[in-house]
Amino acid sequence: MEGNEVIYDTYNAVLLNGGATSETFIDLANYVPKVATVFQISALSMGGTADVTGVFVDTVTIEHTSGKIFTQGLVSLTTGVSASCQFPIGSYTLPNTKNGFYYYHTVNNGSAPVVTFLLLSYKVPNGGP
Repeated sequence: MEGNEVIYDTYNAVLLNGGATSETFIDLANYVPKVATVFQISALSMGGTADVTGVFVDTVTIEHTSGKIFTQGLVSLTTGVSASCQFPIGSYTLPNTKNGFYYYHTVNNGSAPVVTFLLLSYKVPNGGP
């Protein structure tokens, strides 16, 4: 713990290769206390399988409240990739409104979308729970 922030020094995969194409809740109750004000996640990798023309286009949407888009990550591969591939898409700090977050894929080309999320840290008010 550093001040009011708890930074994990372990690999906390809260979702491995998630492929939901409709809004799906990722519960962080085992990792983040209810009093936490924010938490930080990393979309460690995102990808899928290209279509027959070698194109894969997928958007992962992340929401802290159902139906309210917080951010989106896009992977667009049009270089003739014919196999599965994965790329990192960044890290995000979300308000802790539900002790978790929602995500879903929107695939425009290709199939078998996947994303892996890690929990990096969280902050608590006044320097402690």
